[in-house]
Amino acid sequence: TLKVPMVLVNGWECDDVIGVITCNLPDGIRHGVVVSDDKDFFQLVRGIKVVVWRAIKEELITQE
Repeated sequence: TLKVPMVLVNGWECDDVIGVITCNLPDGIRHGVVVSDDKDFFQLVRGIKVVVWRAIKEELITQE
């Protein structure tokens, strides 16, 4: 198994849950990676704290 935690919030869409999590990363977390080809997630990119990995295009979206 991959031992990846799953977050489920009844009545919420997954992009909303991901948005809340990435905007509230604790100070102890160095960075978060959102894996998606959905361009809506690009708005979550913030410095080195949050990046988006587009697996299909093998492209890392950073603030730069």
